[in-house]
Amino acid sequence: MKKLAWYIRRGAKSLWFRTTLYSLLGVLCAILAAYFKDLIPIHWADHLEDGAVNSILAILASSMLAVTTFSLNSLVSAYTSSSSGVTPRVVELLRNDATAINALSTFLGAFLFSIVGIIALALGMYQEQGRLLLFIALVIVIILIVITLVRWINYLTGLGRTGATIQTVESTTLKEIDTYIKNPYLNATPWQPEESPIPEDANAIYSLTTGYVNFIDIASIAKALEVCDTTKSAKLYIAAIPGRFVSPNLAPIFYLTGVDTAISEKLISHCQNAFAISVSRTFDNDPRFGVIVMGEIATRGLSTSANDSGTVIDVVNRLIRVVSAWKELDLKDTQAKTLYKNIFIPKIEISELFDDLFPAISRDSAPIREVAIRLQKVFIAISCNTNPKMADLAKYHAVQALKRNKMAMHFEDDYTVVEKTHLKHWPDTVIK
Repeated sequence: MKKLAWYIRRGAKSLWFRTTLYSLLGVLCAILAAYFKDLIPIHWADHLEDGAVNSILAILASSMLAVTTFSLNSLVSAYTSSSSGVTPRVVELLRNDATAINALSTFLGAFLFSIVGIIALALGMYQEQGRLLLFIALVIVIILIVITLVRWINYLTGLGRTGATIQTVESTTLKEIDTYIKNPYLNATPWQPEESPIPEDANAIYSLTTGYVNFIDIASIAKALEVCDTTKSAKLYIAAIPGRFVSPNLAPIFYLTGVDTAISEKLISHCQNAFAISVSRTFDNDPRFGVIVMGEIATRGLSTSANDSGTVIDVVNRLIRVVSAWKELDLKDTQAKTLYKNIFIPKIEISELFDDLFPAISRDSAPIREVAIRLQKVFIAISCNTNPKMADLAKYHAVQALKRNKMAMHFEDDYTVVEKTHLKHWPDTVIK
């Protein structure tokens, strides 16, 4: 059920779902006005001129069709611009943006409301009270359209722009990091593969399909273990957390031990189906993906076609907030709420986060003085405001970046300035 609920939540974020819902509401509103006409006193309808509702509905239908078409063109242009100028991975965020979806849904719903209203008037479904009730609904719809239009116009000023896209990616990444830190082990037992190796008799179970793990229904796995584990000795070690690429015979998605072979096949099949796997990686339940996308935006700005060091510096500055958001993760090891003691799952290591971000940026920015200086300052800021593990990682990557600078900078004075920035905080560093 949790896996099904996850699919429903994902579908609810998409454009088609809200557009269909708003359209159905618009059609339903126009139809119900004909059936609830008796709620309106007949003498109230005397103040409404004949043909007034029909005229307004006609104007609304034509204008909403034009606005919907224009909005779709704007969205497609923004998708194309962001895909080519920032990174194709941000298109998913733009497609699921609540403001854009609400705007299109409202416009299309209002269009269908007006079309159904016009048809119902032509068929004579409304009497005087029905037309007045339809007019009241029409006024409410117009108010909603005005509010939506104001928000939509303000939103269009930043739609597809690099700065607004970076802000969207950062906000989404921070949100996913916060969600992950609150429950990094998904209520299973914390497991560190380096410290607690997998038992030798464990069976390695692989994925049935190729793609990225998007979601794991831990509760479903726990229920299956409870039903099938007659000896109460079964243990399941999850090896592929959300965000990992899996494929048949590539790498196990989990290990299973302590289960009778007579029931293991049914249990394995159930546990495999508890993993939601798709061809593309998503931001949901995967904070590393947001971090990777931010790194891609920075490296795109360093390309010869873009040559935009300002965007790179902006992204690098934001990385301080992103990395610092992980500083409480180690505290969760002792505070984790364990509901499933026979299911073991690893956490995302902070070293993986650093590897996702900094090697590619420091490699591509190695010859660029201003970016190299800012990158060293970011490493210093991270080392001063986080836990010792992060401080050690910040120093390691700062040294690696400095080595790349020395190899790539042909003008000696540029390297000297970068090295001086580094040595102010780590004076013991020696680059050979």
